[in-house]
Amino acid sequence: MNTSTPTDTATPVPQPMSHRPSMPMQVRIALGLLGTEILIGLYQTVSGWSGIPETLPAAARYAAIGSVVGMFALQALFTAGVVWRKNWARIGWLVFTLIGLAGMLFNALFLPQFVPNMPQPPATQVILSNASQVISIVATYLLFSAGGKVWFRRDEPEHV
Repeated sequence: MNTSTPTDTATPVPQPMSHRPSMPMQVRIALGLLGTEILIGLYQTVSGWSGIPETLPAAARYAAIGSVVGMFALQALFTAGVVWRKNWARIGWLVFTLIGLAGMLFNALFLPQFVPNMPQPPATQVILSNASQVISIVATYLLFSAGGKVWFRRDEPEHV
């Protein structure tokens, strides 16, 4: 009969692995780029806010403020949706990117015809606007690349 006390030689119990895959590098880079784009937009908004004419009616000023706040709220929601692996967020960023690209093309090709005496914006504003659009295109591409698609794929069935 063995009366000695057992020593604690038990092997550790492995912890269950999370079913959620780690975020692919493409998605991490895209999130960094999207955050940078939002910061550039905030800087442009704050620095350009003084350009709103004082003669504008109060309702128009509030509408401008509301639309800017709404745009940044949507961008923040879409960015959080990417982190949460929501495909609608990826599609939302694609829509934002396409609208921004169409706006840039319209401004470059047609705006001078409609407003011939429009003053040119400062060079920093133009550079930041173009950089923001390029960042948006690259980030959207990364979200729809092979590594990005893996992040949004649902391998497990939805529970109702």
